Amino acid sequence: MDIIKITELIITSVAIFATLILGFIVFLDDRRSLTNRTFLMFALVTVCLNVFNYLTYQYNSPVLVLWLLRISVFFAVWLSF
Repeated sequence: MDIIKITELIITSVAIFATLILGFIVFLDDRRSLTNRTFLMFALVTVCLNVFNYLTYQYNSPVLVLWLLRISVFFAVWLSF
């Protein structure tokens, strides 16, 4: 692996874990709050979108990349709500 791919992986991983930690901290503050549950779902959808976007750039197979992009667009639609 070259240094650029390693750097991309590190940056993406930090963003994913930070989003997850923030989502769960907010959720655990008050589990019954609709706002906190909604924020957790927003964080989880954001993480899924980031993972599939990252995977899209890692593969060269056109069929696999097409499916990853479709899944990424699926999560993008949910993120827009």
